[in-house]
Amino acid sequence: MQIEQCPLCGEELEVKDVTPCIECGALEDRVQILKQDIAEGFAHDSFTYSEYRVFEGIEAAFCDFCALDFGSYDPTYFGLPKGAKIGYEKMQFLKSIEKPSVGKDKYCPSCNRRLAFIRFLLRARDENAL
Repeated sequence: MQIEQCPLCGEELEVKDVTPCIECGALEDRVQILKQDIAEGFAHDSFTYSEYRVFEGIEAAFCDFCALDFGSYDPTYFGLPKGAKIGYEKMQFLKSIEKPSVGKDKYCPSCNRRLAFIRFLLRARDENAL
């Protein structure tokens, strides 16, 4: 079954071009930068992308900026207890995405999140609630 409404707020989802980063990948400027990098043969890779194991059994792709900034989230947002330690130093690096490409994903205009992030969030909340 295809998801047509946001699982968080119920808003109708839109389809957008995205970068591999589940956090900022739907931002127009990030998509344009990646398109330019691709067109120029990655001569000056503006952002690097990598896959990480963020929580036990939950993996996701982030750009270098969002990976480093992940610790700024309140851990309770992901279903963790207040004061739990999250952040780049707790993430397990899996691999670099050597030749990132622009893809498509659904996006919630109310939550300002791509569906990949919403799924990541819901899975983290489910797993961390145990």
